[in-house]
Amino acid sequence: MRINLTALILQPEMVRKQVKASVNIENNTQEGRITDDFNSMINITIFNALGFFFLEFLIPYVASQELRAAGIDMGIIFSIIVVGYVISSPFVGAITDRVSKKLLIFIGSVGRGIAYFILYFAIIMKSLLGITIGMFSLGFIAGFFWIPLEPLTF
Repeated sequence: MRINLTALILQPEMVRKQVKASVNIENNTQEGRITDDFNSMINITIFNALGFFFLEFLIPYVASQELRAAGIDMGIIFSIIVVGYVISSPFVGAITDRVSKKLLIFIGSVGRGIAYFILYFAIIMKSLLGITIGMFSLGFIAGFFWIPLEPLTF
């Protein structure tokens, strides 16, 4: 089943009905495949993904045009997010089985909001170091969101 990203953002109810219909066709039942909190999980995923979508266009422009960052600086800015995620992944993976997954997702969502605030503040202050710190914190806290979310969605 293919889902259009624009439809997912603009018409999430239609996409939910498509997903539910495809599950019903494949299994003749929804039980065991879609949990009660499916709609809220879809909304959380959409809103968290929008932040990354926005940053994919904003950060390169600001860093290269406004801050005159070199190519190596751009590479560091975008690779540091992965470094943050790699550092947090083992820790979050170890505590995922001991702590509520929904609590970790909540912590990840709030932390990502704080990381976005750091990034936007760094953009306003025109600080390349601030953008790098914001990207690292975004990658680090993303582990608290995505790692516990995957077992809840599959």
